[in-house]
Amino acid sequence: MTLLRLQHLVLTAALSTLAPSTTTNAQTLPGCHPQWRAGGSNVYSGGEIASVDGFNYECRDEPLNKFCGQTAFNPGLNGDMGSWTLVWTLLGECEGVATKAPTLNPSSSPTFSAWSEGGCPDSFVDDVEYEGGELVENNGLAFKCKEFPWSGWCGQDGYEPGVGDAWSDAWDVLGACKGTMTPTTSPTWNLPDFGGCPGLFSAEVSYKEGDKVSLNGVAYQCREYPFSAYCSHESYAPQSINSDAAWIALGTCEGSMAPTGSPIFEVLGGTVGCPDKYDSSTEYEAMDRVSLELDEGRGFVYQCKGWPDSGYCNMIPPGDSSGLGWLLLGGCSGSIAPTSSPDFELLLDQEGCPEGYSSSVSYEEGDKVSLPIDDERSIVWECDSYPNSPYCNQYQPNDGMD
Repeated sequence: MTLLRLQHLVLTAALSTLAPSTTTNAQTLPGCHPQWRAGGSNVYSGGEIASVDGFNYECRDEPLNKFCGQTAFNPGLNGDMGSWTLVWTLLGECEGVATKAPTLNPSSSPTFSAWSEGGCPDSFVDDVEYEGGELVENNGLAFKCKEFPWSGWCGQDGYEPGVGDAWSDAWDVLGACKGTMTPTTSPTWNLPDFGGCPGLFSAEVSYKEGDKVSLNGVAYQCREYPFSAYCSHESYAPQSINSDAAWIALGTCEGSMAPTGSPIFEVLGGTVGCPDKYDSSTEYEAMDRVSLELDEGRGFVYQCKGWPDSGYCNMIPPGDSSGLGWLLLGGCSGSIAPTSSPDFELLLDQEGCPEGYSSSVSYEEGDKVSLPIDDERSIVWECDSYPNSPYCNQYQPNDGMD
């Protein structure tokens, strides 16, 4: 009994060294370092300090520092028994904001050379959501917000450019600056003449592949899928820092584009009229054909692609910019006339029809099955030779896969 009590006292004493003290000392507490943040294995270096709920923690040296930014090792999580104790050292209680001797403030012998742009950009403002590439001034220095994903820290507490320990995770220092930036002249473009300008870009419009817009006398075209998904995002607007990821500059433009005539399309060969119109409530399969109406009496013919793309035919309508599910075959005119009953050549080696197809049967090369077309007749199908024969147990005859 005495030995158990002794072990309990030793364990209690060991744990008490890890527990954050809730008693405030009479002396002034140190300032709190930037709030801990999650971000994978490259967020913290050994020796970096972060704070959580009024306590400072120090990240341990390599290789343990690789875990300091992972959610499971959030300092203080689950109290003294949390896994954070493996990678963080509790330094103690803190209050306010930690400060250190400034190293970036300009002096008579500036640390940084003058910024090439001369004047200063707009001053940094707390609690503003900055985007990658934005410029600010702070304490006589020009800074540039880093690109995504680091841009997410540019407007957060503890990341004021040039102040504290964490700012360099979000900002790049460009150099010393003085005064204000001179207004820039209108940009010059080394682009061909596009002619009239298409409609102005608007972040309120949903753009798709091939759509054209204009901005400041330049015409742009939305890139192909999947980059077209960015065309409607304001942060990817033409002439923004991310513009090239979504838009292609076509040339300079002036005025407006002349109205376009009716589209010219080639009628699909072998099609006498348009198939049924696409209906979102219909269940489509591979090789099914539908039409989209262009105007009265004319339309476009689409065919549901083969497996596995056919799975999209019931999720995405034909003509969608993604190009998934449907294949554009051509134009059509009028409607398809009712077809007569199909003609079949009677199999001479068959005395009647083989057994009907069953998904529960395991088929091999050369096996024959039948599918009825009316009360008296059926079509006979034969399982193809290897390597295609394994598919006979995955796809039923006449599913469009051939």
